[in-house]
Amino acid sequence: MAFLLNVSTMTAQVGINTANPKAALDIESSNYGVVMPRLALTSTQNESPASNPQGGNIPAGTVIYNTATTNNGSNDVSPGLYVWTGTQWDPQFDRKEQVMFESVLGIRTEPLIGLLPTNIGGLNNQTFTPKYTGTYKVILSVNYGGGVAKQPNEAGSPASEGDLNIARQTGTFDFELDGVHRYIPVGAYSTNYANSVTIPTGGD
Repeated sequence: MAFLLNVSTMTAQVGINTANPKAALDIESSNYGVVMPRLALTSTQNESPASNPQGGNIPAGTVIYNTATTNNGSNDVSPGLYVWTGTQWDPQFDRKEQVMFESVLGIRTEPLIGLLPTNIGGLNNQTFTPKYTGTYKVILSVNYGGGVAKQPNEAGSPASEGDLNIARQTGTFDFELDGVHRYIPVGAYSTNYANSVTIPTGGD
C-alpha cells in the first residue's frame, strides 16, 4: 500500500497536502477526515487513560474520541468527542433525554372549590431520574380559560349595560419539583358580543 503525503514545514507550521499552511497545523483533503485518538473514558472527572508524555497532568485543550459508555449515575460518558478543560472532560455534542408527564383532566373553578388548592390528576408523585450530569430544562404548558361570558341583553338573563360582556379568571399553578415550589400565575378572559348593535344616525 502506498500512502503519499505532501508535508511542508515553515516557521513551525505544518501543512499536509498543502505547501502554504495557514495555521500551526493545516490539513487539506477532499475525501479524508482526521481520526482523533480513541480512548475509553471512565468518567468526565477522570483524565485517565489519557496521559502526558512529559509527565504530570494532561494540558487543557486535549481532544480525544471517547469509545466508552458508562452508567454510574453521575459524570457518565457517551461515545463522541471530548475536550479536557483542565478539570473535566467536556463533551462536544448534546446529550439529550426527555420525558413528558401529561394530564387530560379538566378542572373547573366554582364556588364549592373556592380558594382551596386543587390537585391536577395524573401529575402527583411522578419521578424523572436523569442519565447525564448537567443542566436540564423544565417546560410547563397549561391550558387556562376565562370562562363563559354571557351574551349581552339575552332574554331571561340579568340585564347588562352595553353590548359586550367580559369574563375573566386568574389563578396560580403550584409546580413542585424536588421539594421546591414554583408558583406560576395565569390569567385569561372571554368575551361575548350582542347579536346586533343599533347605531344612531342624524345630528345632535
